[in-house]
Amino acid sequence: MGKKTFHRPDGGAMRRLLGRNVDTCAGVILRLAWNMGLSLDEMHGLRWNDISFETGTLRLPGRSVPLDEDTAGCLKFRQTRQFHRVSEYVVVSDRRRAHMHRVYISRTAQAALDTEEALKDVTLKDLREDFVLRQLALYDSAWVARISGLTLATLNSTYLPFAAPEASAAVRKRPTRVETAELEALACTAGAPAGLAIWLAWKLGLELEELAALEWRQVDWVESVIRLPGRQAPMDDTMRALLRQAYDRRSPDAPPQILLSRNAQTPFDVSYLSRVVRMALIRGGMEHVKLRDLKREEQRSEGGQAILEHAARAGHINRNEAMALLHEGKTAVYRRLRRLTEQGKLVRIGAEYYPAGAVVPPEEQYAVIRAYLEREGGAYRQDLAALLRIAPQQCGWILQTMVQDGRLCREKQWYTLPAQETIYR
Repeated sequence: MGKKTFHRPDGGAMRRLLGRNVDTCAGVILRLAWNMGLSLDEMHGLRWNDISFETGTLRLPGRSVPLDEDTAGCLKFRQTRQFHRVSEYVVVSDRRRAHMHRVYISRTAQAALDTEEALKDVTLKDLREDFVLRQLALYDSAWVARISGLTLATLNSTYLPFAAPEASAAVRKRPTRVETAELEALACTAGAPAGLAIWLAWKLGLELEELAALEWRQVDWVESVIRLPGRQAPMDDTMRALLRQAYDRRSPDAPPQILLSRNAQTPFDVSYLSRVVRMALIRGGMEHVKLRDLKREEQRSEGGQAILEHAARAGHINRNEAMALLHEGKTAVYRRLRRLTEQGKLVRIGAEYYPAGAVVPPEEQYAVIRAYLEREGGAYRQDLAALLRIAPQQCGWILQTMVQDGRLCREKQWYTLPAQETIYR
């Protein structure tokens, strides 16, 4: 049997193609294959419930894939157009708004690829394979196996020899990004004391010395908080369950510290606690994560509060303004903004984020516009912008989308409802 060959797509052509398909079914399919490495069957079976925008992950049987910014933006935009309400499945046809069959998923992708001369010979399978090769150029095989669903043996024998040979294996590493869902699963599996120590470090931002010194008198079960010097931190359901597990296991004459060794029931010294946490992370498949990578929850909260205060003062905030405000990188700020949006504290419209309640949210925009036009008969863009409480330029982009999908009619700058719009009612 000869060696496997790969037909890799031209990166520039792919980016141009994705740029033309920001809010189409073809755009979703191509991004799931090229950005996320999904197979045809995985795309066909993907449901909206499998996507967590808050944790930035896409959950598949047997694996979890970090959700990249481009794909997340495309999927979020599909949500604003209510595609998640017409079907539980993600890959839905633009025209019929129905779950697509595998055959049509493949045909739709191929039709889009054929619009770029450099991509006419590329298939959906080629896009997934290119995802794997690009990941291998950046990260080690064990991590790529975990997110791609391929076996380590297959990656090392079939893919690794073709993955950017100029990139030395010595510089390949796993990303240090910590996924909340994966860390929570690990903490619950490890239990007390290792899992509890990991979750306390993640949620409370405690150092090893603080973890080792934490006592039961600081736990307020009634108020569901942990009282720390100068502040009190709320307990989430996971923390409460892990604390209850540790409390039920302690002996009547145990020391007051929360974290005790399993057998001797004695307090941890810092070095031993560090080894216990490290071994739990390794056993959980997170050997690339150190305790310092468990970024402090209060730091995230403080940054989020600064964003909310700026948005309240200025009326809105965008990613560049948030980067300058927090002195953080693009990806970190995007995650903060996305988290605040998922929590309902911000509303995203285009590139701007508004305080909740200050603007009409995307899912309500059409209903508000329709009610206004039914009453008034028609309106100019500036009238509808004032109605939605957003800038006219942003409103123009929203109205253009509604005109394109037939929900509105436009005559120069005058917008009206179509004669027959019962399909949208």
